[in-house]
Amino acid sequence: VHGGQRTFERMEGDVLCHILKHLSPIDTIRASQVNKAWLDASRSPIVWREKVVSFKNYQKSPHDVLSRPFLRHILYASGFDFTFCNSVNDSFLLWLLENSSQLRLLNIDGCRTVTDSALVNARNLERFSAYWNTQITDKGVVALVSQSPSLTHLHLSGVKHVTNASLFAVAADCSQLRELDITRCVLMSDAGVAAVTQSCPSLTRLVMYACSQLGNETVQGAVRNSHNLEELDICGSPNVTDEAFEQTNCQNLRILNLAWCVNVSNKTLFAIARNCPQLETLRLLGNRNVTDEGLESLASGCSKIRELDLNGCVGVTNCTHQTLSQLFPKFERLLPMH
Repeated sequence: VHGGQRTFERMEGDVLCHILKHLSPIDTIRASQVNKAWLDASRSPIVWREKVVSFKNYQKSPHDVLSRPFLRHILYASGFDFTFCNSVNDSFLLWLLENSSQLRLLNIDGCRTVTDSALVNARNLERFSAYWNTQITDKGVVALVSQSPSLTHLHLSGVKHVTNASLFAVAADCSQLRELDITRCVLMSDAGVAAVTQSCPSLTRLVMYACSQLGNETVQGAVRNSHNLEELDICGSPNVTDEAFEQTNCQNLRILNLAWCVNVSNKTLFAIARNCPQLETLRLLGNRNVTDEGLESLASGCSKIRELDLNGCVGVTNCTHQTLSQLFPKFERLLPMH
């Protein structure tokens, strides 16, 4: 009986951990106040292994919370979201990186005082996002990706000082990459993006919004090499022409943003119709070259189209919901300008 009682106690702890694993971080903290058994279970690294703790828009210092002795087990969390948490700086991130043994996700979107000094200590991340962190350069990004071989998501939107050096590091060290966002990274070129698309076969999402310096080579590399690609955004790419899509091989592509790609025409729609049967969303905002013929061709090969942005497409004469519903059996709506 005595041995059986010890087994039951162990099983009870396992059961509590299993329950706590499925609660949100705040509910886990609340549950830890039930009794000592719940408290002990809540301090297990297993409980926090899949949790992401959010300090989004938090105006006080996260350090004041995470450094409290009775909350230190939160540092076992697999991820932290500090989106627009203005108090996050290098000294705090260095402390966090030193004390978070299971950290795999780090979001510092809008934390504009963070510099390379903190990122060089980041290791084994799987997801990293640094929207509009204008003090980060190649030094920090290269260090981070070279020490995170399992990186799958890298969002550098608005990190305007990074160059091809960061992309070459991704190509060399992060073959499992699935998402890359380099919106407004104007110092990157076709060669850098091509290196990534050649070396990262699992890439499913590639966002290059407002990268007007990029051209056909970038798009050709994406549509030829990234067979798993589901979303491609090249909004605002005047250097991209129909040539970029001649050998499209994106059987899984669902979302395509060609807004303000003013030098593509019906030929691109013909190629998409032939090679992108899963396409659901297409943005053509500001394109004066596509016509009714292009849309009709698109309908012949892309029967799953649900959303279209035809704002400013003066060559399309009839884009009412009724007409588009007749062309595309799954059509739901015309997208507003954005």
